[in-house]
Formats: sequence, structure tokens, C-alpha cells
Amino acid sequence: MVHFGYSGEKTTLQETTLNLAAYDFHTKTLGPGVRAAIWVNGCVFSCVGCIAPEWIPLRQANLVQIDWIARKILDSKEVNGLTLSGGEPMLQAAGLLELVRLVRRVREINVICFSGFTLDELTSTPPSAEVPDFLAEIDLFVDGRYQAELNDDHGLRGSSNQKFHYLTNRLKHIDFEKYPRNVEITVASGYVLIKGIPTKLGLKTINQALQLRH
Repeated sequence: MVHFGYSGEKTTLQETTLNLAAYDFHTKTLGPGVRAAIWVNGCVFSCVGCIAPEWIPLRQANLVQIDWIARKILDSKEVNGLTLSGGEPMLQAAGLLELVRLVRRVREINVICFSGFTLDELTSTPPSAEVPDFLAEIDLFVDGRYQAELNDDHGLRGSSNQKFHYLTNRLKHIDFEKYPRNVEITVASGYVLIKGIPTKLGLKTINQALQLRH
């Protein structure tokens, strides 16, 4: 068991908890290797065709302690990557920055982050003071609003307008434009969690299956 302690300095709620829509601590989608995936709740964009419209409203969903999330990520020695999505991760930059730093005190994982904000928007007018430091911890940043008409079924992004920014060298050897799309689906009481970026046909099939289930 890994223990994480804080310095004792006064911190805000955002820096000790994350408002999450969902999480999975062992997935082989959304990037190479075995990954932990965190989906934050709340988004300032309302992209037509969003795969998770229920995560858009800016409301409290599930407040989860950051140190607990870090411990769960590190519980599996197989996990070598962390993928952050949502919702909009940049709205919780302070908490996600804390999470990445806690995990990297123990393990040198790679970090992929999806955002509706473009990198230019974040560097010119960041939504919070922590955004620049958070960007400095991200290895692959996938930016831009989802545009359903530009979904070409290729690469680790929803639509072709979204760009891959290699902010470090950790993942630079991988061509994410040609990265295969795959999904995992978790069905539990009361919810269905789709992990990964489905193709258009895959998404249609999933929606049809959900309608039949209802």
C-alpha cells in the first residue's frame, strides 16, 4: 500500500477531489499498453453527436478523493499509462495536475489528455492558472471540438479536425493518426460505460443494442 501525504498547507476542494463522471483502472483502449482512464464531469462545449452528452452539464456528479484515485491506479503494476477525458479535463486542471504528480512520484507513466479546447486557446487564455503546469505534465494532447461530419473512423480522435500534440517525447514513436480504434464496454446495474473511440458503424451498433436493452 502506497501512502500519500500532503504538506499540511491549506488546499481547496478542487485540489483534493475530482468531480468524476466515470473511471476505469485497467483498460486497453484510449492509448498504448494497460491504462487507467478518468472521465471528469462537466463541459463548456455541447458538440453535436457527443458520445457522452449526460456528462456535459456543469453539476456535481461524483466527488472522489485524488489520493484514492492515485492509489487505485498504482494498485496494478501493469498500468503504464493514464488517459484523461470527459467532460472537459481543463475545467479541473488543478485536481488532475495533483493526480498526475502523485502517481509519478511512484511510477513514470505516460499521460494522454483529450480536450475540446485547442492548444492555442489554452496557451493564450487558459481557463485557470493551473492549466500551463497541467499541460507540462501531458505527453500527448488531443485538442479541438468534436465535429460529427469529420468523423473519418481513423486515429485516436473523434474527428479529423482534432490534432495530436506531442508535448514530450514519451509517445512520439507512435503515429496516433493511424492508431486503431477499439472499444471495451462495461455493462452494470444502471449504466453502460463505453471505453475507447468507436467507429461510426460501431457506435451505430452500440446504440441499437442499447435501444433493444431498454
